[in-house]
Order: sequence, then structure tokens, then C-alpha cells
Amino acid sequence: MTPIAFPKPVSLSKEERRRNSLKRAWERKKAMVVGKGRKNARKGKVTRLQKRKRLPTIRSLIGKADKVFAAYIRLRDGNKCVLCGSTKNPTCGHLIKRGKKAVRWDEVNCNCLCSGCNYKDNFEHDIYTVWFLREYGQTMYEDLLERSKVLFKPTREYLLGVIEKYS
Repeated sequence: MTPIAFPKPVSLSKEERRRNSLKRAWERKKAMVVGKGRKNARKGKVTRLQKRKRLPTIRSLIGKADKVFAAYIRLRDGNKCVLCGSTKNPTCGHLIKRGKKAVRWDEVNCNCLCSGCNYKDNFEHDIYTVWFLREYGQTMYEDLLERSKVLFKPTREYLLGVIEKYS
């Protein structure tokens, strides 16, 4: 039995590889061309390149959702702190912190707080919790705590829905 002889691979020079690479790039570019009407498309004339629409990033959508939602909460509460009644520097205060994304954009979880009360909430959380229990009750607080324990990863569709709802 005689061994089978395979043809030796042909190695291309650096210049030929570059030319082939440019040719493939030109073919890809030509495939993206959109003609102005059927005539030009059939002739293969290059008129303009089609731009691909980029989707907004999740991070940018979270920022927009936070901004729109905070404005809605401040407007809902009349730009007045629910704890001290101050109208100076109103912010959106979260009973359960923003890291729990399942309740980050929940209307029950958020209330208008002045910047001082919102800062104080980081150290003396009991004041805001007592106010919440008096305002909404124990069952609503327990329900909010249960919902906050759920793992949640916001999607583009969800964030766009939040932005649309609170705009």
C-alpha cells in the first residue's frame, strides 16, 4: 500500500494576505450599502453606508430611570420632606436602599426627603422606619422586605418601561 500524498499548503506572502483582507473588508462594506432606489441597487453603485442603530447601555438606562423616578417622587410629595417638612434640597429617599434592585423603582419604597434627612437615614435608619410603619403599617413593611429579597436584574425593556411610566 502506498502512502497518500497530500498537496503542500500554499503559503501566501504578506502582501497577498493584506490584499485578500482588504478585498474581504470591501465585500462586507459593499453588502451594507443601501442604494437610492432599485436601479442603483441593481447596478451595485455605492451611494451611502447604512448606519446600525446602537442600543442604549443598561447603565445609561438605569441612570435615566433613576433621574425620572426621583423627579416623579419629589413631585408626588410636593418637594417637601416627609420627616421634617423642609423644602430645602429635596431628594428621593429609599427605605430599602437602592442596591436592592427589586424595589429600587417602587413607589412605596421611596419618599421625598430633604438632603439632611436622607444623609441622616444612613446612620439613624430607625427614624425613617418608624415614620414608614406609622404611615403605611406593619404588613406593607413586611411585604416590602420580602420583595426586596428577590434577586432581580433589570432588562432594557423593564428600564424603558420605568422611564416611559414616570416621564
